[in-house]
Amino acid sequence: MEKKEKEILLEERKYNLLPFHEHICSHLYCQPKNNPQINDKLFLCKYGQFHLCLAECYEEEVCPISGCSNGYIEIYTDAYKQDHHKRPCVSGEDVILQIEEIVEQLLYSHYRNIVNNNWVKKQQKCCKKEKNVYITQHYKTKPINLIQILMIESKYNNYKLPLQILQRDSEKIANYSHLVYQMYTNIKQYVQEKICIASITLCVLYKMQQGFSIDGVCIIPLDPYLTAHLPLINDLPQFGLDKKKFTKGEKIIKQLVYVVKSSFTSLNNISLKEKEEEKELVTFLPTSRKKLCM
Repeated sequence: MEKKEKEILLEERKYNLLPFHEHICSHLYCQPKNNPQINDKLFLCKYGQFHLCLAECYEEEVCPISGCSNGYIEIYTDAYKQDHHKRPCVSGEDVILQIEEIVEQLLYSHYRNIVNNNWVKKQQKCCKKEKNVYITQHYKTKPINLIQILMIESKYNNYKLPLQILQRDSEKIANYSHLVYQMYTNIKQYVQEKICIASITLCVLYKMQQGFSIDGVCIIPLDPYLTAHLPLINDLPQFGLDKKKFTKGEKIIKQLVYVVKSSFTSLNNISLKEKEEEKELVTFLPTSRKKLCM
């Protein structure tokens, strides 16, 4: 029976599922949903991972995957939206998962196809409008110049799509998430203010398109990959993200710099640093072997 329930639940949500990848499932990251008419205990996350919510999930009063409260499972499709349930506290792991989700959403999700398709439709609409204007202006006074029509079409047809469809790169996702998490911890340490993870993530990623330096100290490094492949900020709503959050993130990072400088602390303390690459182990030949090699 459980297998059939899984198949039904998967069929219902298959068009909304993102490509599967290995991850630690949590409610903040995956937003698992169920269908109470099928099974009010079975949840499916947006990456296709199932969770059966049982009594042992409630050791901390709230199941970290389904979001259900202690003692019973209420029938609903998204437990996290219920105000009367206690929301689980955000751990460092949850923060990293949320950051990774946004990075993947911007660089490797199906939203890039949607942006490209909308852009092509817009180009076609503009082309048709310009041709109609030309025909309306000239059909009474002189014959329609077909060469001019072809020139108008070529202007709109010879285009390059705004976003390249990229192969998912888990190393880049981990690296960018590592940098954003550094900024998150810096803000948490120096600025006594509520932190919006999406705002910090968007600001750091978009600042990396040009880099961000203060008094000769590189706070946010330049990254050519993001310069080439991040969508325009105005396209963020098409990715399900609020572009105003970038502005909020920018303000709080500026506040962080101000607090650090005011406290006479070195700006190097909040400079984002890449993960240290593993040093290659150099194996030295024994003395006798060295002589033989000579």
